[in-house]
Amino acid sequence: MSIVTYVLLFGLLKGTRMQFTPEMLSEVATTCVVATVLEVGVLYLALSAVGGMTRLALLDLVALCGCKYLGIIVNFGAQISAGLFGYEDIGYYIALAYTGACTVRFVSASLGACMP
Repeated sequence: MSIVTYVLLFGLLKGTRMQFTPEMLSEVATTCVVATVLEVGVLYLALSAVGGMTRLALLDLVALCGCKYLGIIVNFGAQISAGLFGYEDIGYYIALAYTGACTVRFVSASLGACMP
């Protein structure tokens, strides 16, 4: 769900800048899915190598890797909202700092609870 929302909001952002093409949506969706699959694969191999896959299922890794799109969606929303008042870049970077810190805290706590 978060990937679909990200793709649609990306299209909206490009549309507000008059840079939208329909092919862009499929390219972004494909890139997101491939990046998520690669990220899950690398995490699975790394956690298996160190013995951390005892309580962590593969779908847990998919959920943890997909949560980053929520932060990106919030960043895009802040960029669009702040752009209405002429502060597009400032709004984006403030949201980026906040969502980055929240994502680090969430993933650290989630993985910390699952690791022995």
